[in-house]
Amino acid sequence: MTLYWVTNCIGTSLRPYRDDRLTPHLPMVAVPAGITVSVEDTGLPRSFAERTYANLTHWHEPRVGGHFFAQEEPDLLAADLRAFFSALR
Repeated sequence: MTLYWVTNCIGTSLRPYRDDRLTPHLPMVAVPAGITVSVEDTGLPRSFAERTYANLTHWHEPRVGGHFFAQEEPDLLAADLRAFFSALR
């Protein structure tokens, strides 16, 4: 928080929260969506994702990997991407 404040970019870091409050009824995304939730980012409930993405076709919660999932588990991420896109063929 201090880094944002001292570098004078606190406003841009808070902008998404302001936008969400001002426009709560955004249209749902209709294209196929896939989400991988890393172990450290498990706070995102699937029910929220389903309300946001009308066509949630892939949901994966791997038991390994952290915040930098792509760097920590590249093979697992590649397999997850393949699984998502193979269903769209």
